[in-house]
Amino acid sequence: MKNKILLKISFLVFISLALSNCNTPNNTNPNSHLKKYIHVSHTRLMDTITQKVDPRIEKLPFEDYDLTLLGGDMAEETSKFDWAMDYMTNIFHLEKPTTHWALGNHDNADMDLVKKHTNRHHFYTAHHNGITFLVLYTQEEIDWKCHIAEPQLSMIQAVTDTIQNSSHLIVMAHKLLWIRNNPELKHHQGTHEYNWSCNYWVTASNWNKDVKPLLQKVQQRGIQVLCIGGDIGNNIKEMEDKTSDGIVYLGSGIHAHDKKSKILLFDHNLKTKELNWHFKLLDEM
Repeated sequence: MKNKILLKISFLVFISLALSNCNTPNNTNPNSHLKKYIHVSHTRLMDTITQKVDPRIEKLPFEDYDLTLLGGDMAEETSKFDWAMDYMTNIFHLEKPTTHWALGNHDNADMDLVKKHTNRHHFYTAHHNGITFLVLYTQEEIDWKCHIAEPQLSMIQAVTDTIQNSSHLIVMAHKLLWIRNNPELKHHQGTHEYNWSCNYWVTASNWNKDVKPLLQKVQQRGIQVLCIGGDIGNNIKEMEDKTSDGIVYLGSGIHAHDKKSKILLFDHNLKTKELNWHFKLLDEM
């Protein structure tokens, strides 16, 4: 009887190990250190009834990317209705910790709905794969009157004072506040305040006075700083520049149905800590 019991136990252990081996791959993915991120913004259709995005955006396989970065102005009045936020969540998976959304002036109709669907405040920090993210809110006052005030400034100060082990600091915003009053980026400015040829020109803000010096200190410590804005697309489809302090500035946005619209894509090698990016035509995605 004892031998039968031992035999039965041995058999059960064998089956258990066999099943365990079936569920555990023999070889790990050799490319698991390669990550892909996607940045999309200004996806709105100018339609206050449907609150939809460009239909090409609906078809993108966001689940194939390790991070989804949203630059704002996703619909005409993105958060005005709960059903519209349900629609956005189905596309962009807003509830996931791997989706980050820098709200635009077309996204902030109901901030409580935003929080309900994202489970986050409208500005915050995050960390993924050795990269620290600062997700900012540039519409603290009204639409084009942009300002980074408290408590956002304190959040930025805290991150820039303590960041150590990150390879990159990515600052996400909707408005490209860093262009005005920065002489090195002057060639990106429009010719008057509401120049829709660029979408870059905003009212004077405190970015270069209060925020840029904090980012420069991070850059000086050998952590690459990237600022990504999302309020372009009507005419200009991409913006890329690097100032003498080493900070990289990117802008990415589309214009509904425009064949020249582009998406910003990132390739991140976790072994080498190398982060590369390129713009790709939306119609080629």
